[in-house]
Amino acid sequence: MNKVENKRQTEMVEVRIQLRNEISSSSSKESALEKALKESQEQVVLAETSRDELSERVAQLEADSLSISRSLAEREAEGSSFQKHLKQNDSTSSQHQAKDLECDKLRAQLDTEKAKAAELSSKVDTQNSQIEKLQAQVGESGKNENKHLAAVAPLTLDNESLLSSKSKKTSEIVAHENEVKDSNDKARKDEAEIMSKDAKFVKSSSRNDERDSKDQSELEKMKISNAELKRELRAKKTAMDKHTAESLRMSKVNNARDSRHQQDLDDIQRINEQLKLSLEATAVRAALANKDRDSYRLRSSNHTVPLFEKLKTEEELKDALRSQHMTIRNCRADMDTMTKKHNDEIRRLNLKLNERDSLIHKLKDEIALLRSMEAGHNMQPFSQEISLNTEIASMRIQLDNQKYEMRKLKEERSNILREHRALAPINEEVEQMRKEKVTMTKKLEALRADARNGCGHQDEISELKKDVRAKHRELVKVRPLLTFNHIPVLHIRAILAKFVFCVIFLVVYSFEQWSGPVLVQGMVGRTVVLERIRRESHGFLLLVA
Repeated sequence: MNKVENKRQTEMVEVRIQLRNEISSSSSKESALEKALKESQEQVVLAETSRDELSERVAQLEADSLSISRSLAEREAEGSSFQKHLKQNDSTSSQHQAKDLECDKLRAQLDTEKAKAAELSSKVDTQNSQIEKLQAQVGESGKNENKHLAAVAPLTLDNESLLSSKSKKTSEIVAHENEVKDSNDKARKDEAEIMSKDAKFVKSSSRNDERDSKDQSELEKMKISNAELKRELRAKKTAMDKHTAESLRMSKVNNARDSRHQQDLDDIQRINEQLKLSLEATAVRAALANKDRDSYRLRSSNHTVPLFEKLKTEEELKDALRSQHMTIRNCRADMDTMTKKHNDEIRRLNLKLNERDSLIHKLKDEIALLRSMEAGHNMQPFSQEISLNTEIASMRIQLDNQKYEMRKLKEERSNILREHRALAPINEEVEQMRKEKVTMTKKLEALRADARNGCGHQDEISELKKDVRAKHRELVKVRPLLTFNHIPVLHIRAILAKFVFCVIFLVVYSFEQWSGPVLVQGMVGRTVVLERIRRESHGFLLLVA
């Protein structure tokens, strides 16, 4: 009995040690969780501060956008005033053009009247000369004085009438000249006013250009600030993602630890139940052995006291573990709520950034419209510039297409060179076959010479015919490999192919000449092959020629 009790006590001690170790490990993990919670709280504080900074920046950007919209409204008003001014300038310029046309007409009339006055003055001079002549004649001959007076009287009347008409014309010319001077003075004044207005317009356009440049710089600054904000948001997103990943990892670790604790608690409960059963069994056995109820009660009471103590300690441990689980769950809930808040804040900031980007695009469009409106009075060079830009763009596209075609041609050339290198062994085989054919033809010629001389070599001739047919079949098989699609690059292959066909044609032609049609029918059969060989060899001969 003492041994059994000692064993149970040792088991109880071991269980208590294990529980203490688990409690210490759980406390260390709890401290780590508290540290993680503190870090998360610090990150939340930093995120809130960054959110406040972002809200301030958003307010600044909204104020900048309002100022830009005001400046755009002012610029639109200035643009409308400039358009009115341009319309007035156009109307005044049209009036000046009409006045210039009237002045030109008056000048033409003055020129015609001056020409008429010159004619009249020339007539008056001629008449005066006639009068002087007549007066000289009157002084010379006083006899015909009455006649001369009678002749001079109408001339003097004509002269007076001409002088009066001349004075009238000169007065009219002077009046016209005065009118022309007045119109010229008015035109000069109008031109001076137009020049002053143009100078004012140039100054205002330069101011507008400066404002446009300032607005462009402000827009670029806003773009840079937006890019920085986006970078900060991305960094915060990455930090939040890391934080969420860390929280998920910690939750997984906590879940695993909770499962282990639950398993340990189940094991402890099972051991306690086994201990209870064993204690009750030992008490019953002792009572039955001693047959003494008092001793049974005493022993049972002595055995149950440490058991209840143990049960109390286990319940306390269970309560502590439950409280730890509750704190862990609360920490997880807090982490989830914080992550949700951060995600909502990030979404809100992204929406604000998108709205700001849309506002920036609208402002850009309005600035472009204003520039086009300001440049409306000088559209011809703008249209010429557009046409030149389109021509340059088309030329660039053509250059790109030519570069692409050059690349394609280079690739095709490289592929053809690779094929040529790959076909090098086939060409060597063809050369060897050609050499063998030449040797065979020489042997055939020697045998034919022997046959002419009377020596019988029909068996050797038939064997050579068979060899020639076999070589011909091999060449026909090799022929598709030597049909090249890239003729402009690989003239050498075509020349080699035609050379082979020329050799075959010479062999067939020699057979036809020396052995007659029967031997040729036995070798080739006078089919289309012979005609093709002749055609190819004819082409080769033409090429060589």
